[in-house]
Amino acid sequence: MRLAAPVPTGDGYLVVTAAAEPAEPEIRGLVLLAGQTALALETAFAHRRDRDRIRLLREESAAVNDRLTTVKSDLERERLIRQNLGGASHTGEPGIARALHAVTGLPVAIEDKFGNLRAWAGPGRPDSYPKQKPQQRNELLRELTRRGSVVRVGDRLIALAHTREDMLGVLILIDPRRTAGRHEVLALEHGALVLAGELAHQHDIAELQRRMRGDLVADLITGTDDETAYARSRAIDHDLQGPHRVVVIRWAGGEAGLARAAAHAAAGLGIASLVSTRDGMTVLLARGRPDGRQLHDALARRLSTMAGSIGIGGRSDSPDQFPRSYQEALLALNVRLASRSPHGATSFEELGVMRVLDTDDGGTKIRRFVRDWLGRLLDYDARNHSQLVRTLAEHLDCGGSYDETAQVLVIHRSTLRYRLQRIREVSGLDISTADNRLHLHVATRAWRILDGTP
Repeated sequence: MRLAAPVPTGDGYLVVTAAAEPAEPEIRGLVLLAGQTALALETAFAHRRDRDRIRLLREESAAVNDRLTTVKSDLERERLIRQNLGGASHTGEPGIARALHAVTGLPVAIEDKFGNLRAWAGPGRPDSYPKQKPQQRNELLRELTRRGSVVRVGDRLIALAHTREDMLGVLILIDPRRTAGRHEVLALEHGALVLAGELAHQHDIAELQRRMRGDLVADLITGTDDETAYARSRAIDHDLQGPHRVVVIRWAGGEAGLARAAAHAAAGLGIASLVSTRDGMTVLLARGRPDGRQLHDALARRLSTMAGSIGIGGRSDSPDQFPRSYQEALLALNVRLASRSPHGATSFEELGVMRVLDTDDGGTKIRRFVRDWLGRLLDYDARNHSQLVRTLAEHLDCGGSYDETAQVLVIHRSTLRYRLQRIREVSGLDISTADNRLHLHVATRAWRILDGTP
């Protein structure tokens, strides 16, 4: 038979098997044995729970120690990163690139916001640095701004260097094997902050110099003594010795960005210059003899429109001549603006006899002068699709030579004689008198400029 006695702890039963039913004393002994067994089991269970608790505590303690060790390592790594990159801020962009390379072991590139390489550190610098197309560049900058963190593009980890107001450039880790981890990303993020501070500082200095240059240009074109001019120009590292010309520029869209674009365009053409703004124009004090067409083309590329006009004054060999060159540049600009081809460049030397005319009224007086002397011929040409005005202009430019004029116009002498006779008949003027020839020569020169005729 089987006899089951409950364990007092409620954890089970003590089961005894016997061939015959036990006596009463044996049952009481069985109950006593069940109680002692319960105590033994409780003690065993307690020991096991204590062992499990101790094991868990040890595991938690080890995990905490591991985390503390990791945090301590991260803090030390971050301290070294800040220390190395913070010190690099005093050595400019190349110093920042070298410091980041030393911290990460990866090649580093610094680009301006247009994608031009500013600095490189580490191996593998390409002979020809790749530059993104403007649309791709703008998309990348927008993505960096939106994400606000490091972005991977192919084998590059890229961080944006920026202030609240402006995007200044990007800092790049070259990571083709994708070995960069969180420490490298942390270093890149901190490096971007340091780079933003450096670029903002450079921008502030450049802006201060621009204002100083602008103030100097304003004083030079209104008149200042040579000694003061030379001293102030030396302070901003510009040599006023030697020939200069004043250039005035107007462009569609007004002044916004024009002065900076003009400075970059001049520098790209190898022209040393000082730049300022005045009365809605950009004023360029250019060393040497700038090529107006090249300057206009360079500005058109930067501003994405040909809708601009440039006037170039005459040569000035000392600061006291700059006001005169400025007035000449204004005259050349006004003549260009009054012409049928207002977009382009005109130099004072190109004006010829037009240099004696006043264009402050926007060209009204010049147009009236042209109409007074050439009006009948211009109307005749318009009605009959003829070329009497051009024939007269070439004849006067050739000094009255029939052979030379016929050669320039690619016509026969008899045709030229016929045209000159028609000119006399239509205009009612004797083109052989000195006074008439002078006035007609001035008028045809003015007509060429106003009409945009070469």
